[in-house]
Amino acid sequence: MLRHAIVAVLAAAGVACAMSDEDLGAMTRTDQDLTRANLLFEGTCDFLRSCSSSSRGVAAPDVVWGCEGQGPCSDDEPWVAAPRNGALGLSQTGLCGRRVRFCNGSKCIVAKVRDRSTSSDKFEASEGTMRALGLTAGLTARCTGYGSGRVTIEVLP
Repeated sequence: MLRHAIVAVLAAAGVACAMSDEDLGAMTRTDQDLTRANLLFEGTCDFLRSCSSSSRGVAAPDVVWGCEGQGPCSDDEPWVAAPRNGALGLSQTGLCGRRVRFCNGSKCIVAKVRDRSTSSDKFEASEGTMRALGLTAGLTARCTGYGSGRVTIEVLP
């Protein structure tokens, strides 16, 4: 509706415009579509197979994903776990399977929501996601790790 109103106003004013629907969509984004948050390191696939109660004992390369069930896991792939309380107007279940863009300054990556975080309000990311964003992450012991960073998050259509 807003897109049509913008086009109508421009047309009435005699303004020629070569804006695409995508450009107009970008103009109508709200703070709820794009927000800043802390991103945590979830761990490596090996970490999940050793330390996650649902994936413990699952044969490599698989883990048990909170959104997808049992399936392959790669540390290099961009995947994330959705916060328990959801985010950006969506429930945790509503985020499952969605693509989410994370940016740290000019470094951005699109990751798929494959898992469910135990954190109430933070996304957790794969090693590949953290690396692509230039965020330091790693394991300090068998079932403990580190890594976080302040990022911009946007759920994609």
